[in-house]
Amino acid sequence: MTRGWKLALVAGAQIVILLSIIGVRQWAVRTGHTVVLKVATGDPRSLLQDQYPYVRYDISRIQRSGVRIAGKADGEVYVELQRGSDGHWHAVAIHDNSDHAFKGTVLIKGHALRPPLYPAEAPGSADVISLTYGVEDVSIARGAAPDLPAGSGHDIGVEVRVDRFGQPQPRRFIVDGRAFDLHRR
Repeated sequence: MTRGWKLALVAGAQIVILLSIIGVRQWAVRTGHTVVLKVATGDPRSLLQDQYPYVRYDISRIQRSGVRIAGKADGEVYVELQRGSDGHWHAVAIHDNSDHAFKGTVLIKGHALRPPLYPAEAPGSADVISLTYGVEDVSIARGAAPDLPAGSGHDIGVEVRVDRFGQPQPRRFIVDGRAFDLHRR
């Protein structure tokens, strides 16, 4: 085999690997479960690019007394989500493995934090579990600013696709039922 063929073989292998990585991610996004996570703010303009350090979801701070905990709720965890009557998905259980406790639920992989992520959590708040999911670094693109409603009290969510392994992929913001493109930082 000549040097040119070896180089072509190595280059071809790299292309195949890159395309397979992209393909696996796209397959997961297309075949995953769609959930809408409620954002912990009611002011859509606060989510504009560079205005907000990261997005907090209702499932970013979970009361231990409000969910079923199976195993250790520390480090890598799976949060079991169930669709609520408001259209958003809410935490019903936290697991240290990928087992479901309820029917009709979706598991999203998260990371329980120590020390608490949010400064509002006082040392005495042992009943609260702080979590991140890898989808906190999103914002609404600046071009959407004129279309955003002003003021607080709005229903804001992020549409997320969750693959069978619990990996989330943010898709778009939903503000009062209307879709807005999101921007990853």
